[in-house]
Amino acid sequence: MDVLQTVESYINDTGSTWYKPSPKYKRLFDGGVKRKVLVEKNGYYTLPSVCSREIELAKRIVTHLHFGEDERKRYPKEFIEIYIGFYEEQEGIRLDEWQKDAVFQSVNNNLFILTGGPGTGKTATLKCILYCLKKILKTEDIIFTAPTGKAARRITESVGCPAQTVARALGLKDDNSKPKPVNNACMIVDEISMLDTVTACALFTAISHETKLILVGDAEQLPSVGYGSVLRDLIDAGIPTTKLEKTFRQASESGLFANIAQIKAGLYTGFEERDDFKVFKAENTSKAKEIMVREYLKATEKYGLDQVVCLTPYRRKGEACAIKLNNILQAIINPPKDNGLCFSYTTKEEDGFRYQTKLRVGDPVMQLANAERVANGDVGTVCEIDKDKQRLKVQFSDCIVTYSKKQLSQLSLAYAMSVFKSQGSEYKAVITSAISDDLDMLSRNTIYTAVTRAKQECIVVTNEDTAKKACKKESGYDRVTRLSEEIMHQKARYELFISLM
Repeated sequence: MDVLQTVESYINDTGSTWYKPSPKYKRLFDGGVKRKVLVEKNGYYTLPSVCSREIELAKRIVTHLHFGEDERKRYPKEFIEIYIGFYEEQEGIRLDEWQKDAVFQSVNNNLFILTGGPGTGKTATLKCILYCLKKILKTEDIIFTAPTGKAARRITESVGCPAQTVARALGLKDDNSKPKPVNNACMIVDEISMLDTVTACALFTAISHETKLILVGDAEQLPSVGYGSVLRDLIDAGIPTTKLEKTFRQASESGLFANIAQIKAGLYTGFEERDDFKVFKAENTSKAKEIMVREYLKATEKYGLDQVVCLTPYRRKGEACAIKLNNILQAIINPPKDNGLCFSYTTKEEDGFRYQTKLRVGDPVMQLANAERVANGDVGTVCEIDKDKQRLKVQFSDCIVTYSKKQLSQLSLAYAMSVFKSQGSEYKAVITSAISDDLDMLSRNTIYTAVTRAKQECIVVTNEDTAKKACKKESGYDRVTRLSEEIMHQKARYELFISLM
């Protein structure tokens, strides 16, 4: 057994940062520790680079949390409530006690987390926080960011402030890039559940200790694609957090919201079908694929191609995986033209898996890696193919990007995508599946994330037994990490140091 490869594969496949081997292999893994290719803590093993990154991140989080707290002015609730009242009168709304608490916390803490599900008023709370920070702290130097371009655009649309990706704000081009300093008065990061350990470490390395950092997200969503469970670990470690509990959308008015509420609570009793939430039964992925294609075509007629997506648990496994759905939908919606303009290329992945993609003008595509002008997860439309110059152009929301044929592996078709890849995005209509063949990848978090991508209508293809099992299974908390323990350890060291001064 190659212990190094075993641990590396486990981290990449599961998102956990620590691996616990069977007792019969313990001696082999201890040998890896002696050779300094592994690190061990309490019977768990990881790579030295992963261990040091968690420790470094924990130190920077605690330093940021406590920086300047002795000199920092703390504003009484009564004072902040005056400005909340001004905002409520201006907007004609009333914040509940949890929303007000979020404003108090954000004004008085150097590091703060705002979390809550759909309909709990995160956007209204964030707007009030923004108003109070500007009025009380007398600053306009506030930067908005999110892990993906899609999520950043949602901030711009909902809050009305320019936003950019975390990678762009930090000047990151890949995981090994050195982040540039961030010295703004305040930085707000949305969709924090998507932030992995590597990016979080870059963020806390780049940000000035004097910069107020507000993290916003939904703890019920899937964890990041990269390793770690940063949002969960920050909350578990006691970082100042407000969780919005009250829902402002009535379940009686929305099938979407009624089903989101029962998925979130883990009290699945069967999906409630209404005009905005439909359920189709399928016993296997072949039948699911047939239904998803049919419903996708209906939805695009109603909402338009750019407002509909198929979301699947698997990108490449099974009959209803994203790759197969993309090929089927492309053949129906955007078949070969008489001029034959098309770019074909074969993608070979690290494990040897190969698949072919054909791109035509009009195809929706997704960017698969961070680049200078676009971020991983951004979706655009192929707008031009130049066979003579061997290049292709994609229209994204705010720019046109040119790709050489060698760069086409950065793109994938986006009629369908995995639930993981959909994080941070919204569509008017979502068609998703929960079939027994996919149970390994299904969980309450998976279904919750898929359903909450829909703004107006959600269609679920499933069977009762699989949906019930999936809604009882929680995925994010299966990840084994040590970040929360390390943060608490660093906090204890800091408090001891202060007590001895």
